Amino acid sequence: MKIKRLLAFSLSMVMMVSTVPALVFADETDSETTETSIVETSEPKEMKEIEKKKPSETEADKSEEKKPAETKETDPSQTETTESAESTMEETSEPAETEPVQTSKSDAEVPATIDVPEEGRKEESHAVPPKNEQESATEITSAAIRLDAPVKGAKPDYTAAFLKRDPYYSSDYSSGPFRNDIRWKDITSDVYIYPDSDVFQVEHKYRVEVLVTAKEGYKFTGNTKATLNGYSASASVTASGKLYVSYDFELVLTEITSLEIKLDAPVKGAKPDYTAIFPKSAQYYAKEYDELPSRNNIRWHDKTNNTDLDPDSSVFEVGHEYTVYIRLFAKDGYIFTNNTKGTLNGNKVTVDAFGPVIISVYYTFEKVLDEIPSVSVTFDAPVACAKPDYTAVLPSGANYYVQTQSTNKYVRNGIKWIDISTSTDLDPDSAVFTYGHLYEVVFYLSAKGDNFFSGNTIAIINGQNATANCYMGYLEVCYTFQTSTSLNTLKVTPKTAKVKYKKLKKKKQTVVRTKVMNVSNAQGNVIYKLTGVKRGKSKKYKKYFKINATTGNVTIKKKLKKGTYKVTCVVTAAGDTTYLKGTKTVTFKIKVK
Repeated sequence: MKIKRLLAFSLSMVMMVSTVPALVFADETDSETTETSIVETSEPKEMKEIEKKKPSETEADKSEEKKPAETKETDPSQTETTESAESTMEETSEPAETEPVQTSKSDAEVPATIDVPEEGRKEESHAVPPKNEQESATEITSAAIRLDAPVKGAKPDYTAAFLKRDPYYSSDYSSGPFRNDIRWKDITSDVYIYPDSDVFQVEHKYRVEVLVTAKEGYKFTGNTKATLNGYSASASVTASGKLYVSYDFELVLTEITSLEIKLDAPVKGAKPDYTAIFPKSAQYYAKEYDELPSRNNIRWHDKTNNTDLDPDSSVFEVGHEYTVYIRLFAKDGYIFTNNTKGTLNGNKVTVDAFGPVIISVYYTFEKVLDEIPSVSVTFDAPVACAKPDYTAVLPSGANYYVQTQSTNKYVRNGIKWIDISTSTDLDPDSAVFTYGHLYEVVFYLSAKGDNFFSGNTIAIINGQNATANCYMGYLEVCYTFQTSTSLNTLKVTPKTAKVKYKKLKKKKQTVVRTKVMNVSNAQGNVIYKLTGVKRGKSKKYKKYFKINATTGNVTIKKKLKKGTYKVTCVVTAAGDTTYLKGTKTVTFKIKVK
């Protein structure tokens, strides 16, 4: 029994002595194998699965990956030696950056080595923060990136836009196809494009790859989501802690550079216009979609009251300002960009982009004014040897006035006279009218309060139609007097004549002109014209009266009823070489008893 125990003890001692050199040998000569085992042991399971998919893997690599993640139990001395080897590796070697773990679905294909492009990108030595800093850093749950989408003929955008408050940014690393940690790939041609020379081509699809760096105190994780221009993108974390984001754009479309819209401007009492008009060649349109308060994707807003208008009941009010919002859609093959500009009725609009194929524009009109349909002004007509009249007479309560501000020496009270016969402006201090000359009067009117002139405003001078032109809110009025001879001195005074009903019952009666009116100082031949007859409020009696055009005698048909009749006629003196034509309207009475 003692002999058996002694043999067993000797055998165990021999085994222990033979084991020690083996451990020392492994530590000194097979450090590469030990380091590999340690890396595999500490590597995340997700990363191993991606490594298995690399096309460059050899059969030997695959067999290494099939090793179990956990090591077999060894004695304390072997464990201590392994930990020492791992420690030595971490202190002396920098881990190579491997492919990130995908966290969201995308058609984009994750490159085998994200941070090392074909040209050979070197990872910064400080890219991986210490383990304790990683654990204390705040997790970034989402990252939003904005880049200009591919547009025909444009260069790729290498400047990612972030908000100032975002805890991440894109570094300025540039090499080969990379610029500012961004690179683009032409998926159609299966090649990476270069920042300085390549431009986007129509009918090509492109992928953008962005490496996003977390700011100090923050970190990306496998749960971090990403969007690009508001769309979900593929996101994964690299070995250096950066977020790899990739997104595949649709086929490159033609950029819409300008918009032209026509819409009825707000007018007092009118309903808002919900039908936008575009050029025939427009690459955009407004959908026939109604959702109150919008109609056809058009919304009107009362800026004064801060309320939206109802398409069915609202009308524009004087003194109010209105803003119109229009949502437009790009036609197939076209796209809106940040460079898209637009006009509404020739005025520049503000453009708000919703996305590549939807855009919103808005424009605020000037406050609604009340249109002035016509203006009336009276002047003293030119008379030979008389001075020009520089005082315009306006109707009582007129909602307009003569614009008097002028530095022109030939203008007084905003009025200018022109001798058309000699093409000269009259001097207000010395000029007098010359016999036989034609003269034009010119002046400007301004609207009062919430009123305005338009191209439809009519101007009347001394009862005659004048020329009116609307410029920059002013109304220019011009009128040419036919002659500068003296005014006709015609005078007409009405009278009241009596006719007996008994005589009128039997036959018509004639009343001489001197019984119904006095006519004096007429210059030239006098003509009489009957314009109306009424008894009380009724105007149906004109057919019973007739006036002689040359004598002015009035004839009354028989059977006219008893009553008092008011007869209106126009008396015209034709004038001559010295006097203008003169016209007077007179209303006389004829009583039938």
